[in-house]
Amino acid sequence: MASDSMIMPITKIKKKCLCCGKEMEIFPYEEQDLCDRCFPIVCREVFNKANDGTTVEEVRERIKRNVENDQR
Repeated sequence: MASDSMIMPITKIKKKCLCCGKEMEIFPYEEQDLCDRCFPIVCREVFNKANDGTTVEEVRERIKRNVENDQR
């Protein structure tokens, strides 16, 4: 049985990481705002119990410092 339908390849789209600004390629059906390098750093700081008494700005600064240190 012959079929006239073809499966076209899905091309990736380019998107910037919300944390470091690095350009990454993802599939259009994925909802990914952080690159593979920043995601574990952000999760570690967000779920760290030591950050319970800190403000959002302090956590953001800590994440920013950790991302900058990880780039080196």
